[in-house]
Amino acid sequence: MNRGRWAAWELQLLRDEYGSSLTRDIAKALNRGFTGVRTKALELGLKCRTQWTPQLDEIVALMLPDAPAAAVGELIGATEAAVRMRAIALGVKKAPGFAARWSRQQTLARSPFTPEIAEVIELLYPDTLTQELADFIGMPMDRVHAYAAKHGWNKTDSFIRETARARSLAADHPMRRYRFPEGHVPANKGVKGWDSGGRSHETRFKKGERHGVAARRYGPVGKLTINADGYLARKIGETNRGARDWEAVHRLVWIEANGPIPPGHLVRFKPGRRTTELEKITLDALECITLAENARRNSFRTNYPPEVVKLIETRAHLQRMINKRERAMTEETP
Repeated sequence: MNRGRWAAWELQLLRDEYGSSLTRDIAKALNRGFTGVRTKALELGLKCRTQWTPQLDEIVALMLPDAPAAAVGELIGATEAAVRMRAIALGVKKAPGFAARWSRQQTLARSPFTPEIAEVIELLYPDTLTQELADFIGMPMDRVHAYAAKHGWNKTDSFIRETARARSLAADHPMRRYRFPEGHVPANKGVKGWDSGGRSHETRFKKGERHGVAARRYGPVGKLTINADGYLARKIGETNRGARDWEAVHRLVWIEANGPIPPGHLVRFKPGRRTTELEKITLDALECITLAENARRNSFRTNYPPEVVKLIETRAHLQRMINKRERAMTEETP
């Protein structure tokens, strides 16, 4: 790329084309950087003067709400800035949601998962080794796994069984060295049982008896306890799947009166009404709010006066600066 002094012919070309051609096209013709061309134009006092006609105004009004200003400018031969200024003069605005749609389009354009590759993954993933599929499409295996999980594509049960069986039968499988060889006679063959003698039978666990942590956690359906979050909870099932067998009492009270909790909402106590006493957990002490509202109420900006909020923000800023400096010093250390 040319970064030397500007020749006379370069300056003349810049004066002739600037304002009627795109700056990046001029930079390409001069084999110079975009910023260098723009800076030189400003030094020479050159300005982009697009001759706006009713036809160009109509194009801007029609296209700009759903297209980037740069794309519109490239179509009509104007700079992005000129299109933006003209849109302001005409009162033309972007369509609602344009920024989100354009951002998604840009993300999808950069994604290696084209529709064709996605179709191949969807077709082959359930019955193909992921490493083989990744090698076939030229991507890392973990990305293929993540993409399949995102779309809910899983291996078939038959493929999982056959793959596991093939691995176990492979000559180099590590489990083969620990298998009993064919014809092996177990050491306890013919032995009916073993009794330690003494009074051990008096303290043995009986069949079906719970012991240890299971015994401490076990309780009949309806049992009340204080959960890890400090709420009164009631046992509602016998699935032995931990927290799924328990539900907070205040949620049960609200559900009984109003039905299932709407998605994106939660049930909480009204300010000053939280309690673990069963008789005080009543419907008038509860409210159902959105997750966003709950986050707002729990924010330090809501719960502290402005001067304290300022101190918290300042402290966080200082901590970020300290962390940044420490990382820089660590990178500089050989």
